Amino acid sequence: MELSVLVLLLVLPSSLAQEDLEGKMFVFPKETDTAHVILRPTITMPLQDVSVCLRSYSELSRQYSLFSFATPTDRNAFLIRFQAPTTYTVYMRHERGVFKRDSEPPDWSHICVILDSKNGMIQLWVNGKNSTKGNVWGQSSNAVKASIILGQEQGSYGGGFDASQSLVGEISDVHMWDYVLTPEAIQMVISGDHHGNVINWKALVYEMKGDVLLKPINLHMEGKAFVFPYEVKTSHVILRPTITRPLQKVSVCLHSYSDLSRSYTVFSLATLGKDNAFIISIQPPHTCSVHINQEVTSFKTDSLSLRHTCVTWDSDTGVVQLWVNGKLYPEGASVKGSSIAAEASIVLGQEQDSFNVSQSMVGEIGDVHMWDYVLTPEDIKKVISGDLHGNVYNWLSLHYEIKGNILVQLKHQHLEGKVFVFPKETNTSHVILRPTITRPLGQLSVCLRSYSELSRPYSLFSMATPRYADAFHIYLEPPNTYKVFINNEMSAFTPNWKPFYWRHICVTREYGYPRSIYFWLNGKLFFQRGYVTRYYNDANHMDAESSIVLGQDQDSFGGGFDASQSLVGEISDVHMWDYILTQEDIQKVLSGDLHGNVMNWKSLRCEIKGEVLVPEPQRKSIILLYTPY
Repeated sequence: MELSVLVLLLVLPSSLAQEDLEGKMFVFPKETDTAHVILRPTITMPLQDVSVCLRSYSELSRQYSLFSFATPTDRNAFLIRFQAPTTYTVYMRHERGVFKRDSEPPDWSHICVILDSKNGMIQLWVNGKNSTKGNVWGQSSNAVKASIILGQEQGSYGGGFDASQSLVGEISDVHMWDYVLTPEAIQMVISGDHHGNVINWKALVYEMKGDVLLKPINLHMEGKAFVFPYEVKTSHVILRPTITRPLQKVSVCLHSYSDLSRSYTVFSLATLGKDNAFIISIQPPHTCSVHINQEVTSFKTDSLSLRHTCVTWDSDTGVVQLWVNGKLYPEGASVKGSSIAAEASIVLGQEQDSFNVSQSMVGEIGDVHMWDYVLTPEDIKKVISGDLHGNVYNWLSLHYEIKGNILVQLKHQHLEGKVFVFPKETNTSHVILRPTITRPLGQLSVCLRSYSELSRPYSLFSMATPRYADAFHIYLEPPNTYKVFINNEMSAFTPNWKPFYWRHICVTREYGYPRSIYFWLNGKLFFQRGYVTRYYNDANHMDAESSIVLGQDQDSFGGGFDASQSLVGEISDVHMWDYILTQEDIQKVLSGDLHGNVMNWKSLRCEIKGEVLVPEPQRKSIILLYTPY
């Protein structure tokens, strides 16, 4: 099969110059049908094989265009479109291919789309992994010129823009080749070592139209963490700060979380001849060791799996200080008068002497900052509150390189003993839950505690899919009527009980015949109800592509909020399972001995939007109270 897209790219106006955009990004700040970037490559040769790579970031829940390549005879000659949270659509001529990524992007996504004309094969690579491929295109005709646009989808050659298809977000590192990239070449593209020969981000000729900004790249690491899922000797993160002179004073702060019982390394700075120039390692349950220029200082700490750690060192005095969760531990001493060389290698998750599995990190690291001075106690408080950032490297503008199997995900919120507080009626305040659901759910259990003094109806738990706004929705009509929606079908439960404050509810649903919903209130099964849906096949499972929100009712996928349905009150202890809880399980949930396998309140991935508070834990006077009749 021979596939050809003959393109003659126009000779450039002499006024346009090449520009190196390394470390920069195009920002599209708002929805519009005017803002876009025109790319103007300079070659004049037919293109048969095509490879396009780029990075993008957006919080849009609707579909939008990433890369639009049009010809006078075909507006979708080569189009890459994304539909949140997981779907890419690639158009080539009059054909299209739909590709699903494994999980929704929590941060910047790097994609490569590759078209091989010899076999008509299209490939999609997401963050260095081959998502899928398919033989979807037949033979193609030619064209004589092309228009390449970022930020808009071309409804006609060079125009025909629709604001509802526009990008609101950021694009960077756009490259294009006239050949098929190999897997090895794609890894080089990600690391910045391979650049396009048709479009090259480091020598880009472009034109910005409308409200588009060119700014230093923002990696959006706030609220994110590096996740080290496996015990291996290869997975690590390389940090690339700019150190221009030897360091005689150093402060390093970071968050870490791990359930490991063996020792592990969270931070390793090595210089020529000194593997242990500056190392922070943990020996559970009570020891933190700091190596400075091969000298080690050990501290006895409280037993904690979740830590905010700060280490400071002053070569003038030789004093090493350790702060864990804002608490200063007794000082240690290191070598006076020494310094750390400017030529340094900094690694997270491994110790640089040997990259030994037995020292590797399994867990999470986030909020990494470094200074070339000693932090004061007041500074430490500002770091913990997020008001002070490193001057050697700053987590919010971090330059890094991932090696091996490491994820960048929303940071786990370790919420044991805490609550989400929704203080007022609004159509903006909500919490987005981000579980990893990779397959349709045939069974489902959700438990949570809630408190509210509202007399009007309000939403507690809203799970929507692209097909159903009420895919799994728990809704309370005071004083005592609960409505549970499953794929838009409603069942009502009215327990005969006296109203009180904190309530613990569990809702489970199963399939088979008859399908049943079980409703538990404060550990007591009130109802087991069978239900029948009009759409047997559709209701046979819960779609994997879902949006889960606390505090608002989703009238559309990811939005459509109405203040009159919002929660004013508190929610806590939210768990979710992909199986049906038994009566014994429910009692374990109540006592805190069973946690969700889909969502776990003790290590919740979530995103807070609007005015939602997470106060420090306070003693609850009434939690498990059950008032009978």
